[in-house]
Amino acid sequence: SGLGVLSKTKLEINTLGDSTSRIKYRNILFEYFGTKRHLLSEDSIKRLDRESVLRILDSKSEEDRKVIEECPKLLETLEVDSRKRFERTCALLDEAGLHYSLNPYLVRGLDYYSHTVFEFVEKNVEKRQNAVLAGGRYDGLVKTLGGQDLPGNGWAAGLERLSLLLDEPIQDDPPQLAIITSLQTKSESNSETAFKMWSSSFRMAEKLRDEGYNVQQVYETDMRKQLRRASQNKVRLAIILGEDEIGSSRVSIKDLSTNHQISCHVDLLSSTISTL
Repeated sequence: SGLGVLSKTKLEINTLGDSTSRIKYRNILFEYFGTKRHLLSEDSIKRLDRESVLRILDSKSEEDRKVIEECPKLLETLEVDSRKRFERTCALLDEAGLHYSLNPYLVRGLDYYSHTVFEFVEKNVEKRQNAVLAGGRYDGLVKTLGGQDLPGNGWAAGLERLSLLLDEPIQDDPPQLAIITSLQTKSESNSETAFKMWSSSFRMAEKLRDEGYNVQQVYETDMRKQLRRASQNKVRLAIILGEDEIGSSRVSIKDLSTNHQISCHVDLLSSTISTL
């Protein structure tokens, strides 16, 4: 929204689930497309022969579209944990006031994606390639490349397409505020407490952005790492959300230049920040 292009695009999301869900879905698609082989385009037949059946869903060929529209949907075969994760992701988007549509054919082009995938596409543009920004989650990629078993997510944008949507040049201002969520352990990141924190963090960030603040949300389990990251990004004030803060409807505000910290009610956050 800071670039002024959000109103000119629409967000489409899907989930690929975990590895168990994807393997089960690939098998279902392989059987389905096998029975429709005579109706597929030449490119999709090659993908079927290579067993890259998920890539068929991404086909823009007119002869493939009807076959694809009638194929089984991944949401119907998701494992329970994967379904719950995606429902929470959608709930967080709802909390942030971000409008989106579910695109069951959105799979992204690379096999290392897992769980949520997304694209921002131009509104009212009917063409083969209309994505402005796209990405997703890729748990397990680092391990596949010989590293640790780490979660990951990322995105890429087309600079030329973005520049065509801009109304004015980008101002590269450092963030004024950072919202820090206080989780004690990595295992807590999937807990109900974490969901409440991130939900509150999303709502708070969007409200402050609407008021004109440049807000950064830092995603690290360790709070010290989050504060260090905020300092590196030249943030002056950190808003800290923890279990105690959520329970009392209060937040802590820390001045990273002086380490002075105060507490205030969440309803008084904006007015308190304006005095610091």
